[in-house]
Order: sequence, then structure tokens, then C-alpha cells
Amino acid sequence: MAMEFLFSLVSNYSILLLGIAGLLLVFLSMTSWGRMKKNNTKGLLPPEAAGAWPLIGHLRLLTAVKQPFARTLGAMADEYGPIFSIRVGMQRSVVISSWETAMDAFSANDKILASRPSSCAGKYMGYDYAVLPLALHGPLWRSMRKQMVGEMLSNNTLEKLKPVWMSELHTNLKELYTCIVATTGATKPVDISEWFRHLTLNLIVKLISGSRYKYPPNKAVDDEETSRLIKAFAEFNRLSGELVPGDAFYPTGLFRWLDIGGKIVSMKQTAKELNGVYQNWLDEHVERRRSNAAAGNGVEDDRDFIDTLLSVFEREFQSVGHSHSRETIIKAASHVRIT
Repeated sequence: MAMEFLFSLVSNYSILLLGIAGLLLVFLSMTSWGRMKKNNTKGLLPPEAAGAWPLIGHLRLLTAVKQPFARTLGAMADEYGPIFSIRVGMQRSVVISSWETAMDAFSANDKILASRPSSCAGKYMGYDYAVLPLALHGPLWRSMRKQMVGEMLSNNTLEKLKPVWMSELHTNLKELYTCIVATTGATKPVDISEWFRHLTLNLIVKLISGSRYKYPPNKAVDDEETSRLIKAFAEFNRLSGELVPGDAFYPTGLFRWLDIGGKIVSMKQTAKELNGVYQNWLDEHVERRRSNAAAGNGVEDDRDFIDTLLSVFEREFQSVGHSHSRETIIKAASHVRIT
């Protein structure tokens, strides 16, 4: 009797799963058909690459060859021309490979092409779509772009920051010379690649936060932090170009629990690493400005990028149309400058 009950339970459970899978397949098919029909009524569209399958689109072609994603798209551009479309799952994407078309897309048709679909990278690594390249088009995107282009990347601001990176370049050259003199006659050579990595990191970090990392790094302090930071930046760039199942199917939020390959877990871990660094920088700046104000020394609003951001958002920060705090926006903008 117990075996019969168990067999009946398993059979009913299997039927239930098959039923759910069938309903889900019908739902996805109808949604995909509806989106394709809607796209076909919008007028002239770029040619679509051949080989798309129902529901998964060109995912099979994009993941079949073990090579960088950009090279796969480059090979397709050689076949289909400078502008064509692909379907990443159920999401239609346009691929542009000529600078003339790209210039037209980001100048004359900038507002039309400003939006982008939601993505796991924007959700988990972009401060919930606060990072400008991953943000959805809306009030936050327009405000961030205005501030980045109008003030923080203006010729006047960049000219003010020029002495900072010149000084940092000289400091790194002195550290390299000191390292060479200290190792003269030793068997261990100076790793020039490591020095260039430190130079690049220090130039960026100095402009943004005013901090820097000594070369050669202090094994007890700097080495661990710089290695963690460089690794987190590299991981962010890698994960931003990954194809995640949650991005391929519509509605995207329904499939983000399918973390095949653990990519979303990696995104969350990378975001945690970077946020810890950005938060430390921000806390140091806020505390220094508070101390200066209490001592009556004034505020150096052009000392570095985060100081500029704090001053700008103290005057003009508005939360209309989005729910992000000023601190989140500053950390997101700092991340854009670094990456």
C-alpha cells in the first residue's frame, strides 16, 4: 500500500511538473510571437542574422565558439554588414560595426537609442541601474549624463585636475627609480608590467579619491588591497559581457533565479568588493569635509572627483524620478570614471 501511494505521488508530481513546463512554454511562445509581431509593425528594421531558434534566438551561435564575444560579432558583421540585428534569447539587439553608423546613432539618433533593456549586470553590479552605462533611460539617466558631461568632464574641471595626474606620474617614476636602485645587484628583476598596473591604478584612484598605493606595495597592507581592487575591476568587465539566462528571456525577472554557472553570485560578490572600496573613499571625504567645516577651514570642492561630486550634489541633487540616495549616485559615478 505504501509503495502504491508513493508511486502515485511521484506520478502526480511528474504530471504537475510537465503541466507547469507546458504552460511556461506556451507563455514564452506567445510572448515571443507578440514581441516579434510588434517589432515587424515598426517599419524598416536592420537585417537579422540567420540561424535564430525560437525562444533562445541566436544564443546557440553566440556561445558555440570558445572565443571572445566581440570576435563572434565581428565575424557576423563581415557576413551581414555594418548594421544588423540578433536575438539574445527573446531580446532583440542591434549590432553596429562601422564608425560612421555609430556616430550617427549616438548623435542624430541619440535619444532614440538611449534606452536599453534591464540586465543582471545593471541590477547587481550597477547599483540597481545607477551606473550610467548600465542605467535605464529616464530622469536619473538624463540627470547623471548632464552632470557628467556638463560639469565633471568639462574642460575646466579636467584642467584643474591636470596637476594631480602630473604629480602622480612623477611620484610613480621616483618610486620606480628607488626600486631599481634598491635592487641593483640582486637576482630579482623589477617587474615593469606590475609597475604599469600600479601607475594606471594610481592615476585613476588619485583623480577620483585622492588616495594612492605605494610602489612596490607594502606586502602587509597595500598588496592585498590593490590586488583585490584590480581583480574586482577585471571581474566587473568580464561579467558585464557575459550572457546571463536572466537577460535573455522576457520577462527577465522571472528567470533570474536560474543562475546557471553562478554568474549572478559572482556579480553580487564583485559588487560587494567594489562597494566596500567606494564606501571607504566616500566616508573619508565626508569626514574630512565635516572636520574642515567644524574648524572653519572651508571645503576644498575641487580637490578630487569625489569632492566635486559632493559639492555638485549638495547644490543640485534631486531624487525626483528615482529612489537612489546621493551616496549611491556618487559611488556609481566614481565607478564610471574608473571603468
